[in-house]
Amino acid sequence: MTFVQQGAPPTPPSPPLVSGPDAMLLQQQLSNLQAQLAGMRAEYSSLQRQLERMSSSNPGRPAILQRHAELGLQMAQTEGQVAALQVRMGLKDAPQTSTQPAPQLPRRGPDPDMVVGLSFLLAIGVLVPLAVARARRIWKGTPKEFPPQMPDASQSRFDRLEQAVDAIAIEVERVSESQRFMTKLIAERPLVTPH
Repeated sequence: MTFVQQGAPPTPPSPPLVSGPDAMLLQQQLSNLQAQLAGMRAEYSSLQRQLERMSSSNPGRPAILQRHAELGLQMAQTEGQVAALQVRMGLKDAPQTSTQPAPQLPRRGPDPDMVVGLSFLLAIGVLVPLAVARARRIWKGTPKEFPPQMPDASQSRFDRLEQAVDAIAIEVERVSESQRFMTKLIAERPLVTPH
C-alpha cells in the first residue's frame, strides 16, 4: 500500500507584468472603468435615497427598483473588470478600486470638533459648579437668623471711627470751599499794571 502525499494545489502562474504601450493602454482602460464605477455608485446611492423616501404604494417605485437592481449588477461587473485589469497590470495587491480621495480644502472658521470640545469644557468648568452652588442654596434654604453681632467693645470702636471719618469729610469740604472762594476772589480782582 502506497501513500500519496497530498500537498497544496499548484498555484496558477501569475500573468506577466505588462510594460510599454500596452501598460499605458491598460492604465487608460482602468481609469475609464474607475470613472464609470464612480458614476454608477453616485447614481446607485441617489436611487437608494429615493427608495428610502418613497412610499411602498408609489406607482413609480417598481421602475426605480428595477433600475436599482440593474445598476447593482452593472457595478459588480465593472468591479470585476477593474480587478481583472489590476491583476493584468500586476496590481493584484492593490485595493479593488483605487479612487483618489477628494482634496481637502482649507477650512474657514473654527474647527467644529474644537467647538464641541470647548463647549463641553465650558459646561464642565463653569456651568456645573454654578448648578451645584444653586442646588446647595436650595437644599439649605435661606438662613433663619442673621450672623451674630459684634461685641460691644468693637462696636463702640467702629462707631467712634465712623464719627471721625464724618468729621474729616466735613473739614475737607470746608477747606475745598475756602479754596474755591479764594480762587474766585483772585479771578475777580482787577489787574494792576505798573506805569
